[in-house]
Amino acid sequence: MSKAEISSQMSNSDTVLFFDARRMGENLKEVGVDVINAESESIVSRWYGSNQDINLYFWVDQKRNIIKQQMNFCGQHVEWNILDGVRTGVLIEEDQRQSDQLQETGPKEDGATLKGKVLYDETPIEASIRQAQELIHHAMDVPESERQHLLENFSQSPTLEQMGTDEFCRRFGTTLKDKKEKKSFWKKFMNWMD
Repeated sequence: MSKAEISSQMSNSDTVLFFDARRMGENLKEVGVDVINAESESIVSRWYGSNQDINLYFWVDQKRNIIKQQMNFCGQHVEWNILDGVRTGVLIEEDQRQSDQLQETGPKEDGATLKGKVLYDETPIEASIRQAQELIHHAMDVPESERQHLLENFSQSPTLEQMGTDEFCRRFGTTLKDKKEKKSFWKKFMNWMD
């Protein structure tokens, strides 16, 4: 088969014949946004997915810090969070009819629910991390500032242990000004109610 025939077949097919980060990343589109109300703050959960079974999830706090991110592609799982740093693994999915012990990962075409778990690697696999970074780099539907933070988290893998107290408080803590604004809002509200 000639190069022209192979190229023609590849351009006429949605099937991924090899890892094409540009094409795969560009196909990531926003699927959902959800607000999770925790005790003291709200966290925004965002999901980007594609028809090639690639999913990017990340969670953002009120200060616009990404506190956790996950990317699943080609059976690979790459995640980062502020406590553990970067971890890689293999995504294992099973039909719900086979096992009720795994967490839900999403619906299947026939209406059954997929259950999935991650089998984590002992040490992060650099090739998986690089591929996740390439996909994010080409995910143009993800806002630029968030895309840059996602890339930094996968490349630098910051954790609480590595941050000094000042850095942690600056990024994640509540400032005295924030506390005063909350009190003044409630004072105004209570005065209005009287």
